Amino acid sequence: MNKEQYKQLENKIKEEVPEIMELKFGCKMYYKNAEKNLLVENGEYIIVDNDDGFINAICEEAGSFHCGTFDSTEKSFKDIKVIGRDITLEDVLVAIKKEMEKDGMGYSDGYGCIMDLCYREQYNSWIPNKPLSEQREETLTFLYNLLCKN
Repeated sequence: MNKEQYKQLENKIKEEVPEIMELKFGCKMYYKNAEKNLLVENGEYIIVDNDDGFINAICEEAGSFHCGTFDSTEKSFKDIKVIGRDITLEDVLVAIKKEMEKDGMGYSDGYGCIMDLCYREQYNSWIPNKPLSEQREETLTFLYNLLCKN
């Protein structure tokens, strides 16, 4: 699977499961500000808290951690690109179920795919406790063919 196909698969799952992009615990975001901000450094952050419009996040760059607090009501929030949290098996199953409901695939085909993905020891089965980005090439190709038919 090439990078473009992986991105297409990732975007399809994010489209079906919009909670992946919510600014809450575990969500990744990239902060880049052209102006030098003495309080917050540029980099990829993981949200640890989002309370009353203030987002607290941590960033690991070159082996060291730094924290940032972002006011989502300020204009500086335009400097943030939401990446989303890691895609889990649960997200993939929701995406498959939504495809089944759209008549994108028959129920028997959909449930057969879920069985293959979750319960059978096959080359295309999901590796437990690993996000989409850490799955086997065969699993990614299987999901791409299943969800990105167009």
